[in-house]
Formats: sequence, C-alpha cells, structure tokens
Amino acid sequence: MKFITCVLAIVCLPVALVWAEVADGNALLPQCSAAVEILDSPKKNHPSDLYEEAFHCTDYVNGVADMGRIVEDMAEPPYSVGRPLFCLPAAGPISQVVRVVLKYLQDNPKELHKDKGVLAVFALMKEFPCKEKK
Repeated sequence: MKFITCVLAIVCLPVALVWAEVADGNALLPQCSAAVEILDSPKKNHPSDLYEEAFHCTDYVNGVADMGRIVEDMAEPPYSVGRPLFCLPAAGPISQVVRVVLKYLQDNPKELHKDKGVLAVFALMKEFPCKEKK
C-alpha cells in the first residue's frame, strides 16, 4: 500500500506543480495579450501557438463571465443567494471582457502571483460594478 501511495505521489506531484504554476496571472497575461493581438488583426496569419494562447484566455474569461451572470441571476428571488460580484452589460461581446481583464493584469503587475480567476473577477468588479437597487 505504501508503494502505491509513493508512486501516486511521484506521478501526481509534478502535475499539481505544473497546474499551480499556470493558474495565476503570470499565465493569463500572455494568453490574453495573444487574444487581443488576434482581435486587433483578425486577417493576419498568426502562428498556431498564438491561437492556442488566445483560446485559453477567451475560454477562461468566458467561463468567469458566465459564472458572474449565474450569480447575478441567483441574487434575485426566489434564490436570493447574495449580492453579485459584478454586473456585465447584457449585450457586451466577450472581446470587451477579455480587454478589461488584460488591462487589469497590465495595470496591476504586483498582483500577477494571484489566482487567475480571482484576478479576472477583480477586473470585472472594477469595470462592471453592480448598481444598487432601490
């Protein structure tokens, strides 16, 4: 049993370390930079690895945005689970959200060691605060 535990630890530890390394703002910054580069010059023939980087950003940021919309919807009755963290415009394109996250990362280099999800939420909270309901 100890042997199996040791083998699992040896196999899983590098995977966990790699995951931890790429889950912060230092990983998200070049990914979102790639996404904005492609958005700004869509007709240019970009290298395939740039598209891969861009996909990681847009996919991740889209997930954070979706989570925010879900929380926003659930803040209303009958759920009333609490106050939403941010309130995105109804018709805003994901490219706008990616640009907001990229700007926040560029403007806050001392924060890049933090989890990329936390940084994306901070960016959206700053740019898209919820209005107080009366």
